[in-house]
Amino acid sequence: MNKSLFLESSVWILLIANLIPVFGVLFFDWDLYSIMVLFWMETAIIGFYQIIKILKVMLIFSIFLVPFFCVHFGGFMFGHFLFLTAFFGPPEFKHTFSPLPVLQNLLFHKGFWIPALALFLSHGYAFFKHDWNPNLSPFSTTVPDPSANPPSPTQTTDYHPMEDWRAELRPTIQTISGPKQITLSPKTQALVMWVAKRSVNPGRQDLMAEPYKRVVIMHVTIIFGAFLTFIFGTTKFVILLLIGLKIASDLFSHVHYHGLAGTRKGLEGMIQA
Repeated sequence: MNKSLFLESSVWILLIANLIPVFGVLFFDWDLYSIMVLFWMETAIIGFYQIIKILKVMLIFSIFLVPFFCVHFGGFMFGHFLFLTAFFGPPEFKHTFSPLPVLQNLLFHKGFWIPALALFLSHGYAFFKHDWNPNLSPFSTTVPDPSANPPSPTQTTDYHPMEDWRAELRPTIQTISGPKQITLSPKTQALVMWVAKRSVNPGRQDLMAEPYKRVVIMHVTIIFGAFLTFIFGTTKFVILLLIGLKIASDLFSHVHYHGLAGTRKGLEGMIQA
């Protein structure tokens, strides 16, 4: 992982939020099932911010997309809850089909509202820092003045995956100029950037499936760690190992989900073959 990523404030906030369960295991004897339900709640948090993204990107079409997303994402969460409870739940919850009594016990009797709130704020900070971009709307028609604050040939810029227009722009440049580096004036660069970014319509992105990439990686890691308890027993060490695996997968997903893996690429490097 790029060391510069640890200069990102969202990465540190993510780490702090994920370390709260470590404190709970060490000093409050939080058990394996409670930790897994906490991370299950994190799935709902990811889905919540995905709904905001859908509303932002799709505008009027979100009237149809948001209910559909809630149904299939909610079904995924329900099935996942039944799996966690059947395999790792305590006897009093083994046969429950509703997460409400489990959540009531954790949030109001065991103080799990604190780590849940920390995860909610962590994902919210990352969302508004990296994803809340006024240019995400596919219906934006405002044309900026290309001469206003033109980029220099060596200027570095951060790009979100939904705005990563390099893959579509490069074949066009090669067709015009051949496989060699070209030099554009600052005014032309600004104009090319504006047109190219909007040629990749964010509305074409599969917003329905986007959160599953992160959620599946996270929970496959968690379930793998949980099954280690069948081998080594439910000890604090094993639970802490599970949390460590979850933190590692969360950092990986955070970097790719928010487009931090390809930050600070020079403009010249983007337009050369």
